[in-house]
Amino acid sequence: MAFSFVSSLPGLEYVTSIDQAWIVSQLVVYLGVIVQASLGFGFALISAPLLKLVDPDLLPGPLMVAGMLLNLAMSARGQRVVDKRCLRWIVLGSLPGLWLGALSYAWLTPRQIDLLFGVLVLSAVGMSRLSGASHASSGVLMTGGFFSGVMNMTTTMGGPPVVLALQTLPGAQFRATLAIYFLVIGGISLMILPHSVQLDMEKAIRGMALMPVVILGIWSAGPFERWLDAGHTRIAVLLLAAVSGGLLIFRSWPPG
Repeated sequence: MAFSFVSSLPGLEYVTSIDQAWIVSQLVVYLGVIVQASLGFGFALISAPLLKLVDPDLLPGPLMVAGMLLNLAMSARGQRVVDKRCLRWIVLGSLPGLWLGALSYAWLTPRQIDLLFGVLVLSAVGMSRLSGASHASSGVLMTGGFFSGVMNMTTTMGGPPVVLALQTLPGAQFRATLAIYFLVIGGISLMILPHSVQLDMEKAIRGMALMPVVILGIWSAGPFERWLDAGHTRIAVLLLAAVSGGLLIFRSWPPG
């Protein structure tokens, strides 16, 4: 009787029915959490394309809720080492970017947007690799925040521009600063989502049901964090940013 009552609640039928697709989706989310908890970004980059194949109902709302929970946990853990100067400038830069991103669908098709930002991200990775690491100025941080805001609204991949701007920070500081930034920008994005993808109670419950996987992924990321903090963070950031740029270009083909 009690089980029947619980399973009848909105959205909880997904929690109580375990099948193969559900197990695979949990593993996908778990992998995405490990990547972001150890490197600072990459949750959506890893999870979204695979979930589109195995459990598209988790996109975009429930996955965004899971991402917010992940960033909340990472923010609480790393709040003492956040670089407040960098955080301030990237958030300020992201605000006009979010606004412009919300308007951009009137000028460009989704494929054109993917192609444009894919090329920009790969160009930025190449220039960053050739020029070497340098301390980020306020202009670089605001520019990274601006393009991150635009890409967050248009491609759902807002990470690459801002991680390139922050790439010189030490590993723990890099992760903590990104977590709070993603928490802020994610909250704003949820408020201005198009009506067709806005959250309802069922989607919110599906996202919150991923919390155990999020916690397990954060716990599992410890060894990877330590390896990255031993001088490997920057090259891993550049590599994953390049992958995201390549994925955007692949997703845009053929352009139109």
